[in-house]
Amino acid sequence: MTGRRSFLSTGILLLAVLWPLALAWAAGQRGVAVLASGPERAYRAPVERFTDGLAGRPVAVFDLEGDVRTAPEVMERLLASRPALILALGAKAATVAKTWTSTRPGMPVVFAMVLDWQRYNLLADQSNICGIATEAAMGTQLANILLFKPEARRAGLVVSRTFSGEAMA
Repeated sequence: MTGRRSFLSTGILLLAVLWPLALAWAAGQRGVAVLASGPERAYRAPVERFTDGLAGRPVAVFDLEGDVRTAPEVMERLLASRPALILALGAKAATVAKTWTSTRPGMPVVFAMVLDWQRYNLLADQSNICGIATEAAMGTQLANILLFKPEARRAGLVVSRTFSGEAMA
């Protein structure tokens, strides 16, 4: 139930934050491209809500199928569609979109559904990319462990000084 609520919350957040932006960018004939990291169900609901919120504006969905090696073919098709905006869902999609738009500063990229997004340096050296942080607080993560394993009495925590500083503060 917690996962389903999280997906619904992410979809509503995407719709609320991106809908006005996407309407403005898609006001012309150019549409919006959605780049998904893979075919997971987690990406379907936000894509549907986002598309519904655009009220008939053109939206093209491109899928990396969980494999960044498909990026050249997928991104060539995506860029050929000349989208006004790229919505990248998941870490693979966000990283690929950032890389492929590094020489296209006029093509805005919005990423979402990327856990620990700082680890990927998505905002470094580019001004055309922004995103919606998807983070789970340590307390929430521990509560989820207890939901699946109520008899658990110990939990290990693996941290990185480079990427876990804020989470441990």
